[in-house]
Amino acid sequence: MRMLWTVVVTGVLAYASPGQAQTADFKCANPGTIVDYSDGARAIWLSQDGNSCRGQFKDKNGAEFPFAWYLPTVGLRSDRTLVFAEQVKPWTVWPLAVGKKLSARYDGPAGAGSGAGTWYETITVDRYEKLTTKAGTFDVFVVTHDEQAISHSYKSKQQDWYSPETGVTLKTSFTDNQGASRTREAVSIHR
Repeated sequence: MRMLWTVVVTGVLAYASPGQAQTADFKCANPGTIVDYSDGARAIWLSQDGNSCRGQFKDKNGAEFPFAWYLPTVGLRSDRTLVFAEQVKPWTVWPLAVGKKLSARYDGPAGAGSGAGTWYETITVDRYEKLTTKAGTFDVFVVTHDEQAISHSYKSKQQDWYSPETGVTLKTSFTDNQGASRTREAVSIHR
């Protein structure tokens, strides 16, 4: 099951002062926040809906679709099934803190960027570091989502560099055992 790696708009988060352990609470970005990416994609933040943030995404080919964002590395096309989110419960990783981990199993239909069947999902908050992109230099949480199919030989890894200060994912990297490899970085953030 491939998570919809292209949807990476994120919510605005509060975080601890430098003298305290870094944490980030869930809160959606203000309506109208726009993120432009290095591959030509664009994400626009629209609203909050319970445990998710809603928005509109335009991929590098110009295709547009609505999305639901739950956590760095977990953005789902909202015009497809959201059964994945209901089973995996990605919102339980909030507040973000280095070392937090979610392990879950997904059993379900194809949709939301995923294939039908059974999948093991592992989401970890790996570290807190500085990242520089064309959008600037920011403190970020690095969140990793490892996914493995049970019914066939498929594995993928997605990492997101999430900035609590800006409320957006500044960088995304995706690889799988089928030869896919994609990276994108934020080049501008407008509010």
